[in-house]
Amino acid sequence: MTPSTRNRLPRFAGYFLLVLLMMEFDHATRAADRVPRINLGTLAPRGSSFHQALQAMGEQWRQAPNGGARLVIYPDGTQGGEADMVRLMRLGSLQAGLLSGVGLSDIEPAVTGLQNMPMVFRNLDEVEYANEKLGPMLEKRLADKGFVVLFWGDAGWVRYFSTKPILTPEDLKQNKIFVWAGNPAQMDIMKRSGYNPVALEAAEMKKLAGFYAKYPPSTPMMVGTTEEVRVDEANNEIYVAENYLGGRVLVFDLATLAFKRGWGAYGKKLADISTDPADHQWVGTTPPKDFQSHLTIAISRDGMVYAADRAAERVQAFTREGKFVKEFVVALSGTRRDERTGSRGAAGGVTFSADKEQRHLYVSDMKNNTIWFLNRADGTVLGRFGSMGDNGGQFFGLDLAATDSQGYIYTGEVFSGERVQRLVPADSPRGKLLEQLSRVP
Repeated sequence: MTPSTRNRLPRFAGYFLLVLLMMEFDHATRAADRVPRINLGTLAPRGSSFHQALQAMGEQWRQAPNGGARLVIYPDGTQGGEADMVRLMRLGSLQAGLLSGVGLSDIEPAVTGLQNMPMVFRNLDEVEYANEKLGPMLEKRLADKGFVVLFWGDAGWVRYFSTKPILTPEDLKQNKIFVWAGNPAQMDIMKRSGYNPVALEAAEMKKLAGFYAKYPPSTPMMVGTTEEVRVDEANNEIYVAENYLGGRVLVFDLATLAFKRGWGAYGKKLADISTDPADHQWVGTTPPKDFQSHLTIAISRDGMVYAADRAAERVQAFTREGKFVKEFVVALSGTRRDERTGSRGAAGGVTFSADKEQRHLYVSDMKNNTIWFLNRADGTVLGRFGSMGDNGGQFFGLDLAATDSQGYIYTGEVFSGERVQRLVPADSPRGKLLEQLSRVP
C-alpha cells in the first residue's frame, strides 16, 4: 500500500486506556508488604514504547508518598486476550489493565464509538474533539461499573498490511480483514459496510503459532478431533476425517495403522494447508481455500471419496489418492451464511442412495434441519426432507445421516434432539403402508 492511497481507505482511530479497578487494600496486606501491589495486564510487547512508559509510571508510583505502590506489569498478553484481562480484573487477579477499545467495550460498549466506525475521522484533531466531548461521559459510565480511568492514550491510525496490492476500498472488500475477537459490534459494522472481517484473539494466535510449530500441517497422525472414520476393506485402508486446521483427510493401513497419505481441500498436499484462519473462510461468494470446520467423509462404490465441509456448506469429491474432482456448494442461493450460525452449516454429513450406481447424495443440514437430495453426477439439488421440530420426521440439531441396503435413512441429532430416527423410502412397501395409515381418520 502506498502513502498516496492510504487516505482513500477506511480509517480507524486506535485508542487505548489505562483503567484501574476500584478496590480497598486489605490492612493486613499493607502491614505485611508495606506497599500495595497492583497487577497490570496488557497486550503491549515487552520492551515496546508502551511497556517502557508503564515501567516509568511504575517507578513514579514506587516513589510516591506514604510508601507508594508496587506495579507488576504482565506484558505480551501473558494474561490472555483483553476479554480475559477484563474478566481477571473483575475476579481480582488483576487490578489494572492497559486496554484498547476491544477490552473496554466488554466493560462499557459505548467506548466503541471512538474506534470502531470506518470512514468517520479525517484527522487526529477530529479524534481529539470526539474524545473531549465523549470522555467525561465514558469515564462516568466506567466508574459506575467499578473502573477508574487513569489516562487515555492514542495509538494512532490503524494500518492495514496485505499480501497483495490494495488501492481502493473495493480492493479491501475482496479480502479478509483481521479484527479482535470479542468485538461483535465492529464485526457487524464492517459487515454492514461490505467488508469481510475475521475475528481472532491475540493470545489465541500466540498459542496457535506454537502449536503449529510443533504440529505442522504435514503431521502424519491425528492431531485434531476425529469426526468420522471409514474402512475400505477392499483396499485394506482406513480413512479418517479430522478437524485439525479446519479439516484433513488422513489414510492409514488397516492392518498396521501406518500412515499412507493425506490431503486437504481441493486435493492440497498436507504441507500446503494454510495455518492462516483467513484461508478457511468465505470471501464474498468465493469458498474457502481450505476446509473450514467439521469435516466428514464417505466412500462410494466406484471409489470416490466425498468430504462434507459443514461450516463451508459444501461437498468435495476426490479419487482415493486424493485428486480433486469436483465441488458442490449445498446452501441454496439466499441462504444466510455468517459467524452467527457458527459451525452449524448446511453440509454436516454425506451418504448415498441404495441403488447400485448410488446416483444420489444425501446431505444432512444442521443449520436448516433438513436433508438435501443431490444428483451425485453434477450436484443438482433434487429435493429435501424435514424441518425444525420435535415430531417424527422433524429434526432439532441434525448432525449426521446414514443409509442401509434397503434405502432406509438413519439420522442422529444433537442439542435438544438427542435421538436417532429411521426414515423409509416413500415408494417402498413399508413407506406406502405408513402413508396409508397416516390417512386413517
